[in-house]
Amino acid sequence: MKTKLIRAAALFLCAAMLFSLAACSSGKTDTAGGKLRVVCTLFVPYDFVREIAGDKVDLTLLLPPGMESHSYDPTPADMKAVGNADLLIRIGENMETWSAKLFDKSTGAKAYLDIASEMGLRLAVHEHEHEHGHEHEHEHEHEAEQGLVDAHIWTDPVYAQGMVKVIADALCRLDGSNAEFYKSNSEKYIEKLKALDSGFRDAVKNGKRDTVVFSGRFAFRNFTERYSLKFVSALDACADNSEPGARTVAKIVDTVRDEKIPVIFYEELTEPRTAEIICGETGCAMRLFHSCHNVSRDEFEAGVGYLSLMNGNLENLREALS
Repeated sequence: MKTKLIRAAALFLCAAMLFSLAACSSGKTDTAGGKLRVVCTLFVPYDFVREIAGDKVDLTLLLPPGMESHSYDPTPADMKAVGNADLLIRIGENMETWSAKLFDKSTGAKAYLDIASEMGLRLAVHEHEHEHGHEHEHEHEHEAEQGLVDAHIWTDPVYAQGMVKVIADALCRLDGSNAEFYKSNSEKYIEKLKALDSGFRDAVKNGKRDTVVFSGRFAFRNFTERYSLKFVSALDACADNSEPGARTVAKIVDTVRDEKIPVIFYEELTEPRTAEIICGETGCAMRLFHSCHNVSRDEFEAGVGYLSLMNGNLENLREALS
C-alpha cells in the first residue's frame, strides 16, 4: 500500500510539472481566477482596449485625466499597478519617454506591448522645442528619409486601425477563452475607423482649400500627410511652452489674411489665447481640433472616446476647408 501511494504521488508531481511547463511555453496568462489585468500609459490605447474588451478585462489608465502627456512622471501607485498587470501597453518608447522604467522587465508585468514596434513603425525622437519653423521642417524631412514616423500615430485613422489590430492580437494571445469576443469587437471597431478615414478623405476632396492653421502645439503630422494637407502651426508637438512668440503670431495672422483662412484650430486642455488673438486680428473662427493625447476629468467620466473626438475634428475640418 505504501509503495502504491509513493508511486501515485510521484505520478501526480510529474503531471503537475508537465502542466506547468506547458502553460509557460504557451505564453498565455491564467485568467481562471479573475479578469485579465491591463494597464495603458495613454488615453488612446486605453480607449481602444475599452472598445475591444469591454468588461472582460480589469483596465487601468496611468495618465490621469487632464494631465499633460509628455512630461508625466509615474507614481509609486503606477509602479504597483504595473507590477500587478498581466499586460502593459504603450504607444512607443519615443512617445511616452517616461515609460522606460515601466517597461523594465523587473517591474513585474507579465507581458508588454509596444504598439509602434509591433506595427513595424520606427518613431522619431522629438526634443522639447519651442516654436515651429523651417529648420524643424528640415528635421522632419530628414526623419522621413530615415523611415521614421511622428510619434503621434493615432492621429492618423489608418494607423489607428493597425493599433486596434495589434492590441486585439495581444489580448487574444493572453486570454484565449475570450479571443472570439475580442476579435469580433475589434473588427467592428476597425470598420468604424475605416468610415472615419473615408469621412476625412471626402472632406478633403470636397474642400475649397488644402491648408489648415493651428495656433498651438502641432501633433498632426501623420494626419496631414495621410490626407495631403498643408499646414501652418505655431508650435511643435512637444514644445515646453503653450504660447508662441509675437513674430510667429504675426506671420500666422498674415497667412490667415492673405489666404482668407476661415478657421484656426486650437488644442485641447489649454487656454486658447493665441487663437483668440489671431481671430481678433483677422475675423476668422476658432475651433477645437482634438489631438486625443488626453481628455478632461468630465470627458473621462462621461465616457468620451477616440471616435467621438475624431468625428468632432471631422466636422471642424469641413468648416476649415470650406
